[in-house]
Amino acid sequence: NATLWRTLKASKLETNLPKLETLADGSIFSSGDITKRDMFTLTFPIDPSQLPLTALRLEVLPDERLPAGGPGRSYYEGRQGDFFLSEMTAKVGEQPIKLTAASHSYGKISIGSGSADAANVLDGDGSTGWGTAQREGEANQLVVNLSEPITGSGDLTIELLFERHFAASLGRFGFRRP
Repeated sequence: NATLWRTLKASKLETNLPKLETLADGSIFSSGDITKRDMFTLTFPIDPSQLPLTALRLEVLPDERLPAGGPGRSYYEGRQGDFFLSEMTAKVGEQPIKLTAASHSYGKISIGSGSADAANVLDGDGSTGWGTAQREGEANQLVVNLSEPITGSGDLTIELLFERHFAASLGRFGFRRP
């Protein structure tokens, strides 16, 4: 039986510098200036009628407005359209949520050594991460499970850290839940 993934719609989008906006399909588009260390803080209301929440899927999406069709915003260093997600954390209210068992549809880092394994976004090390180099203009996804399901209501906050020796944050992306 295939899992039905439902779009999470953000109620609040915050960053250190880039401008984030929610598009009609629920995905998020980044524009404006980017830095070598961008932090996206996204808040999603939890629908009590759709509990428990057991996993999150980050979808990185192509967009013609992005370098090389995206999904990333890298353009003057590194591969055009690339991104590098260093870390992903989550909490409900002020309670941290342990994310585990990360997997991805595709992973490759364009510059430097190391793997682009999905687990890198959960290792607490900003120098490792996940990217989809050589798949510019294509959609891919990263799935993380929650070590314990969310069973109560409140706001889910997800933080995405993009930290690299060049500016490489996401341009278009979205979150879904089972």
